[in-house]
Amino acid sequence: VADYTWLRPYVGAGLNFYHSSITSPMVGTDVSDSRWGSQLFGGAELSFASVPQFAISTELSYRWFEEAVAGLNLGGMGLSVAGHWYVK
Repeated sequence: VADYTWLRPYVGAGLNFYHSSITSPMVGTDVSDSRWGSQLFGGAELSFASVPQFAISTELSYRWFEEAVAGLNLGGMGLSVAGHWYVK
């Protein structure tokens, strides 16, 4: 077989950490925020025999964060599409 396609599905769960800081030149204050959260994710990676060092993947995720600032929720559904170049 000279040409083939690999499809590798995956699922997972875990913890994540978020940290953000901003300096506002108009107000002159520094604001910093850190949060712990959890996530569920699943996706698939697709690669071809004709280009073995390159793969395309897509992932669907859902994240939950502690809501430290009222009205600011960083969690929710997310979609990611990426290209990967592997170096051996």
